[in-house]
Order: sequence, then structure tokens, then C-alpha cells
Amino acid sequence: MEQVERLKRIAELLYDGREHVAGGKGEVREAERIRGIIEEELGVEAELLSTPVSSWRLKSVSVEPKPAFTAVAPYVESWDVEAPVHHIEGDPSDYRAWRRFPEGRIAVVIPPGNPDDLKYAALHAWEAGAVGLIVGSPVERKIVSTGAWGYSYTSGAPTPIPVVVVDVDSARRIAWEGRARLSVEAETVDSTGYTIRARIGGRGLVAVGSHYDRWYGGFQDNMLGIAQSILAAEALSRRGYGVELLSFTAEEHGAPGYAGWYWAWGSRWYTRQLVEAGLTGEYLVYINYDIAGSRPLVVSGSPQYAGRVHEHLGTLGVPALKRMVECPECDSMSFASAGIPTISIHSLWNEKVRGFYHTPMDTPENADYQAAAAAVEASVRAVAEGPRWRDLEDLLGNLLGEGPLLARNIYYTLVAEAHRRGWSQIYRWMRQRFLKPLLIGDYRYDMGEDLEAYYFPEVYAIRRVREKNPHTVIIPGEERILYQPKPPGGFKEQVHYTLLDLWSRFREELECLEK
Repeated sequence: MEQVERLKRIAELLYDGREHVAGGKGEVREAERIRGIIEEELGVEAELLSTPVSSWRLKSVSVEPKPAFTAVAPYVESWDVEAPVHHIEGDPSDYRAWRRFPEGRIAVVIPPGNPDDLKYAALHAWEAGAVGLIVGSPVERKIVSTGAWGYSYTSGAPTPIPVVVVDVDSARRIAWEGRARLSVEAETVDSTGYTIRARIGGRGLVAVGSHYDRWYGGFQDNMLGIAQSILAAEALSRRGYGVELLSFTAEEHGAPGYAGWYWAWGSRWYTRQLVEAGLTGEYLVYINYDIAGSRPLVVSGSPQYAGRVHEHLGTLGVPALKRMVECPECDSMSFASAGIPTISIHSLWNEKVRGFYHTPMDTPENADYQAAAAAVEASVRAVAEGPRWRDLEDLLGNLLGEGPLLARNIYYTLVAEAHRRGWSQIYRWMRQRFLKPLLIGDYRYDMGEDLEAYYFPEVYAIRRVREKNPHTVIIPGEERILYQPKPPGGFKEQVHYTLLDLWSRFREELECLEK
């Protein structure tokens, strides 16, 4: 109970109810404020590390007829549009809703079923000929939108039409009146964000982290995560571990070039420096807390730790879902891609979280402090117990050992090498090279509803393709198409050549490891 009360006190001290946009004019001031709290709570000095960001800045917005509230989707830049309106039924992220849309009008829609699918709704509207998009929502909400299909790590475009969120009653009134004007003044500028880092000496090195940029006040997303990181750092230090506490800028947006993979840019930039400096081997594990204060919690990350965390949450009486894969949208994915083991605890996407995600309703009253404190305790216990490698071997056995011949060859080779070199070395090598995000479905027609990160996604996708027969299977970021429904030569031939390429790359990488 003492830890619960302390967690609540620190989290509410961090929370000031204000929005903080990465690279904004108040970036340094906000980073200094949080740094001061971290230093006071842990009794160590912290530093600010600069990160180049593309910062979206809203200057003004007006909608006529005037609504009760207005929110603009980030990466919408300056527009002034006046046109007739047309109301459409159904989920606007579904392409079928736009089949009979008359060009040259402002569309009035309901929110997408998944809040993050606003991007798809905007792109469908643009391709259908809409000149603007008004979303009638029960709550004010900001969701990042970009102007290109896909999740490129390096390039994209601003949202091609103005997108605003207004209250439901106003949306109905606008639809009834039949005409609207949208005026937005905004820009995206090159700027600098700051990641906060504090270190405590000890054996080994465990990193604990969260992000501090936020839309609206962002209590669970993610002031609570910083408080959880502080308690975890303190608990790990008491057990003798060296600890690196990190709080990242640019998790919600900020990747240069309007990149479609806009999230977790601050941690991607940080881990890029670690890789280039050859420092990734110093880290035992990275623990990430992001919206980790609503039941049920979700445990993602490295199998050898995720299973232990899930079990400990059970003994602490907190329900949790176990996903022995990485959360691709979280900062932990950046560490995973660098080969560092991870524990990631969050609450995406239960109904409660959907209700307050990126809205003014993300306030302290909505947090479950007992669940949040249990997340800290369970992750600290899992680190102290160390990795349970049989969980990883079982996962790979289910994925590769039951797959086609070339997949089984990879599995048997991995196990043999792990027994010779130790799972720790093989795991880091495998994670850096063969852990990839995977999207089952087409960007335009399946709304990207199945975005996960998997080891050897080429093999995992074979099963899913047979079950679902999607339009495509894509490795996002790289925008590499693995499978298509009707490839030249047929699906079996496509599977054969994809696996042959995987086997060839696996052998080449293994030879590099030998050297």
C-alpha cells in the first residue's frame, strides 16, 4: 500500500494537465521540470540529450458553423476550405463507406472504430474527392494522420486535406445546414527534443523508460509511466543493479519527413546512437511503461521475461494478457530492434483506454494505481529472477518447428547454436536481424488491423495467410511485400521463394556471427 500511495503522489506531481508537443517551444522547460522531479525522487543527477524532431505546431483553427469544441489532427497544415458537406454512414476507415461520395465536398463522419484509424479515414476521403473531413466525436481527440499509405520509417507527407474533430451535436448541425468552412493555420518545423536520462551505478545495466510528450494532459499516456519508471529504478537499484532511467521525447509524433512510422522516434534515435557506439551489449533488459494503469494490463516483449511478468501479475491479483511478441508502437520496439531484451507493459486496446486515449479525459481519476504498482513489482521481480530461456525456445518451436522444412532447419540450427554459444548471444543476434513488424492485410482495404512484431515473420505469415487470405502481407517500415493473393506462379511458389530467401539470409548472418 505504501508503494501505491508513493506512485500516486509522484504521478500526480508530474501531471500538470498541459499538453506537451515534442519539439514545441516549451520543450526545454518541460524537460527541466520533469528532470527536477526525477532528481529529487532518486537523489541522482539527470541530463538532457538532444534529439532532432519534426514538430507539428497548431496556430489557429476555426470551423463554421462554430462547434462546441474543435481538435485538429496533427500533420494537418494550413488550409482554408469552404464547400458543401456530405454525411456518410459507417466506419470511415472502411473503403466501402466512400463508394458513392460526391467529389468536391467536405465529408461529415462518425469516428473510426479504432481511434488510430483516423489516418485511413482521411486518406480514403481524399482519394474519394473530399476537400475536408469533419469527425463528429463524443469527446475531443487528437490522432496523428499523415498523407501516405503505409508506415515508412523515412518519408511521407502532411495530411492531404484538413481533418478536424468536433462534438457530435455540431457535426449533425453542420450536416443539416449543408455547408461548412474549415480554416487551419499550422506548420511542421525542424526542431529539437530532449530525452531525459539518469544513471545509478551497480552490477549490469537495466534500463527503465517511458515517454513524456503527450496530447492534452496525458496522465496515463504517459505521466504515470514516468512515475512507474522512477519506482522501478529505485527498486532495481536496491537489488544492486545498475540502472538507466529514460524518459523520451517524440513518442507520439516527431519522426522527420512526415514518416508514416511516426511514433517512438525519440527512442529510435537514442538506440541508433547505442548501436553506432557498440553499447547495446551493456544492457541486460529494457523495461517500458506506457498507459500501464488500466486493467487488464498487457505484457509484451521478450518471451524469456514476458512469461515471468505475466505470472507475477497473476500472483499480485492483477489480470493481464500475455503477448510473447513486441508491441510495435511502443518505445520498447526501438530497443528490441537494437537486439536488447525488453519488457513492455501497457493497456492497449481495451475499451476503457479507447475511451480516454488522446483526449482531455486522460486524467488521474481514471487510473488504477494498484494495477500500475503491480506492473512495477512484477517487472522488477522478473528481472531479478533472470531470463527463462525455455519460454523462448518453446515459442520458436511452435513457430518454426511446426513450419515448412526450411523453417524447421532454422529452428534446429538456432537451438544447436544456442546450446553451443548460450541463448543470450543468439537471442540478441536473432532479435536485431529477424524481429520485424508485420501487417496482415492491405493498407487500403483491411485497415491495418493486425499490426504486430514477430520473429521470422515470413514463417508466421504463412499460417495467417492460409487462415485469412488477405490482400497482402507486408513488413511495415521497410514496405516489403511478403505475400500476395495471386502472385505469378501461384501462392505455393511464392512461399517457396520467400522461405528460400529467408534461409539464405539466415545462413549469411550466421556466417557473419562466426567471424
